Amino acid sequence: MNDSTTNRVTSLLAAYWLRNPAACDTPEGIHRWWMNGRPDVSVGNVEEALIAMIGKGLVERRVTGERSIYRLRAGGHRDALEALA
Repeated sequence: MNDSTTNRVTSLLAAYWLRNPAACDTPEGIHRWWMNGRPDVSVGNVEEALIAMIGKGLVERRVTGERSIYRLRAGGHRDALEALA
């Protein structure tokens, strides 16, 4: 994946979480529902952006059975999300 696509998807995710801070979903669900299945964004792009956001300490991954669910980490991350959005 290229960095510009990851940055664009990270920005889309940050904007979504600013509007919906309690939202959580799988990468597939995020692609389908949060991004309306955008053809210019793949599930792999979503996963890459989520990994980048985990690295920044903004997102956490919870494993439930065979699935991974992603959500915002608890704490005041609004400024960091706004900078990414």
